[in-house]
Amino acid sequence: MVIVRRIIKILLVLALLGGAAYGGLYWWRYTHPEIPLGELYATQPAAKADVAQTVLATGNVYALETVPLYMTRTQTVDAVFVKAGETVNEGDVLVTYDTEDEREELERRRNQARINLNNAQLGLSLIGQPAEGNERLQYESDVTAAEKSIFDAESEITGINNRIAQQQRKIDEAKRTFDRNTELLAAGAATQAEFDNAETAYKNAQEGMDDLTLQLSVKESTLAQRRIQLDEAKLRLENALNKISEEANTLKYQQQENMIRLCELELSAIEDELSELVAETLSPLTGYVEAVYVQDGGTAAKGGMLMELADLSQTVVKADITEYDAPQLKIGLPAALTTSGLPDRVYNGNITKISAGAVEKEKSSGTEQVVPVEITLQDADDALKAGYTVDIAFFISKKDNVLSVPNQSVASEDGKNYVYLLESDIMIKKEVTVGLRGDRRAEILSGLDENAPVVVNQAEILAEHKAAALLMVAAS
Repeated sequence: MVIVRRIIKILLVLALLGGAAYGGLYWWRYTHPEIPLGELYATQPAAKADVAQTVLATGNVYALETVPLYMTRTQTVDAVFVKAGETVNEGDVLVTYDTEDEREELERRRNQARINLNNAQLGLSLIGQPAEGNERLQYESDVTAAEKSIFDAESEITGINNRIAQQQRKIDEAKRTFDRNTELLAAGAATQAEFDNAETAYKNAQEGMDDLTLQLSVKESTLAQRRIQLDEAKLRLENALNKISEEANTLKYQQQENMIRLCELELSAIEDELSELVAETLSPLTGYVEAVYVQDGGTAAKGGMLMELADLSQTVVKADITEYDAPQLKIGLPAALTTSGLPDRVYNGNITKISAGAVEKEKSSGTEQVVPVEITLQDADDALKAGYTVDIAFFISKKDNVLSVPNQSVASEDGKNYVYLLESDIMIKKEVTVGLRGDRRAEILSGLDENAPVVVNQAEILAEHKAAALLMVAAS
């Protein structure tokens, strides 16, 4: 019966735990009067602080914009001064080019184009009056001189061809002598000196033929050039004589205007090429080099990508959010970011992009569905490098500088919230109204004053009260 009565008492105490807890507390104080409560329980004063609900994630820093550098013309690279991963400042020399020979050639072409344009303009001014007197005689003289130069070239070619025929006979004779001495030497009927002389004569004859053939090629090239000169001289004479016709004069005037336009276009194109020819490429921004596609001594092709630069004037952080946390995020939501390499810095940003769908991501334990998001930083600096890993706290709800206590100091009972206060070594149970519950602290709307000494280890109090109450019942 005694045992049954004790069990009934225990059950009654558990049903009325609130009152028993206080009884247990007094029992504890009665049995341990020498230990102050302040040494048993940790307290913190209720204080003004920020209360926030957050979603935590990790991400990586990227440059918001990557700037590709392209070549406007093909050039030979002299030296490349940067490598992928290096930082650059606006105006830094990235690449130099070997431009001396090409610039000389372009300037030569420009000068020639200017002369051609000037000649075309002069030609236009001469159109309208037929060539007469000395002018006509000069055109006719040019044709006669060109014809004579062709006659002279043809005569020289004829002479060289005759010499080639003679030289061929010498080669044939020298070849027969050489072949005969080769056989005689093998039979022992000729001396080595006779054989060597025959061989030398044969080689000399062939070399003489090679020389004549080269002369012929040169003369034939000269003849072709002189024929072109004759055609030009005849055309000039024809144009001079055709000035007499008014209709022909009008047409030629239009043709000459077209020629001037063509010369102007050619000159403009050369000027453009000169303007595109650069001695060096400078960095257009402050950032870092993502990739380099040319090397010392190589060729940078027109339209080809020279390198890629990352603009660090604004950075973006990319992170993968679990499918469980993603529904709590929205565009514009603020975030605080930290990185282990910069322990004293907190960067601020906002969500600027949330992927429309989830993607599968590999993990060591398998795969998971994540939603990619991007955060644009508002206060990035040179210390925060692209590629850094950052810890991110997204603020789902946040109240600044409100009266609050640690979460673990708040308990719930019968739909109400309460805390324990420790004042003058006396434990006081205090009902409070709780506002926003953050990750670490709970906002107190009413029931507490600032600096009230709140017991932090609330769970220990309840456990000890239960144990003390059971001991009281058992002892009775």
